[in-house]
Amino acid sequence: MTQSFLWSLAWRGLLALVGILILGAGPAFAVDGAARGPSEVVFLGELLILMAAGRLLGEAMTRIGQPSVMGQLLAGILLGPSVMGAMWPSGQHALFPAGPEQKAMIDAISQFGILLLLLLTGMETDLKLVRKVGRAAISVSLIGVAIPFICGVTVGRRPRSRFAHTAHRPRPCWLKPRKPTRRPRTR
Repeated sequence: MTQSFLWSLAWRGLLALVGILILGAGPAFAVDGAARGPSEVVFLGELLILMAAGRLLGEAMTRIGQPSVMGQLLAGILLGPSVMGAMWPSGQHALFPAGPEQKAMIDAISQFGILLLLLLTGMETDLKLVRKVGRAAISVSLIGVAIPFICGVTVGRRPRSRFAHTAHRPRPCWLKPRKPTRRPRTR
């Protein structure tokens, strides 16, 4: 079997599963205006699409020499409100309903995924290596926090007139100090 045949077989299976989930989701979307509870079919569709998009973009990033996590993050951005919600809001809301029960189900799975990621990270940690490079790692991390903090404080404390092209412009209304309002005296 060639690799292209396996990919086409995987795509056909994925499309068949998506089709089955869409056909099964009809009753979940049929309720008009009534309060509906969590839909397991929609939840399975969410999981299937998230895992397929994460896997595909992860593999694509691996092929171009990037970490697969980068592709998985990109899949989340593409399926989230930033891209899909802006380009196709009704499709994004159909795939990820805003109901609290539906959000609770996907949040539980995401928390479980984070737990597994941390568990795997802990299992792969080499304590001998940590002892060997511990001092260097701590110093680099402290410098990586201290330098941006010091730069931010330094820039933030400079007077406004020191910045180019902003001295003559009026301040935005949210930077202007509020004038005290006069209250009528009560006797």
